[in-house]
Amino acid sequence: MASDLTKLTVNLVPRSVTSLAFAAAASGDTRTDTVNRALQMYALILKEIKKGQRLAFVGPDSGLAGIEADWFKKDRRDVGQP
Repeated sequence: MASDLTKLTVNLVPRSVTSLAFAAAASGDTRTDTVNRALQMYALILKEIKKGQRLAFVGPDSGLAGIEADWFKKDRRDVGQP
């Protein structure tokens, strides 16, 4: 299975480092597994947005909080504080 792996070096901005640490700790996954899951989820979200779908979170009071498709097109290097 090791031959199925691709090694990648990335440069993360401080907020991304914080987000990665938060997500890995919250999920109990390794940083590698967290990055893999994040990339898969990002690809799924982009695929659905291209089909005209919208992303929304439903709160405990059934209130919707949506994320507009344009959010994914902008330079997001300085966004995403967990």
